[in-house]
Amino acid sequence: MVTTTDKSSDRTLRKVLMANGWFSIISGAVAAGLSAPLADYMEIPFAVLVLVGLGVVAFGVLTLINVRRELLDRPQAIATTLADVTWVIGAVGILAAFPGSMSSEGKVLLAGVSAVVALFAISQAAVLRRSPGRVS
Repeated sequence: MVTTTDKSSDRTLRKVLMANGWFSIISGAVAAGLSAPLADYMEIPFAVLVLVGLGVVAFGVLTLINVRRELLDRPQAIATTLADVTWVIGAVGILAAFPGSMSSEGKVLLAGVSAVVALFAISQAAVLRRSPGRVS
């Protein structure tokens, strides 16, 4: 039996995942499509932005596919959340371990994107924690 709380959690999770998916598609497309000027701005290799951008677009598409399903796939929502956490940890690691690896502007840009990704991860985890079992 699906309760009102379950339906509310489902709607909330779908909204957060949808925002995450579109943010990923748009930011990934910008990174890949504007990789030459962004690479100069961030002082990182062009190919890095192309590859990361295309990977982020693919992640966004897979996230939106899950959102469009009649029954939201809980393990996939958890995997999305873990991928977001991994992004944030990786970004913090890059900024801490390789302080000279990019321009100050690039660091601010990476930190800003990572802050948004962290908000998605926190929001998704909070909803998933409130709604044990399969989200419908």
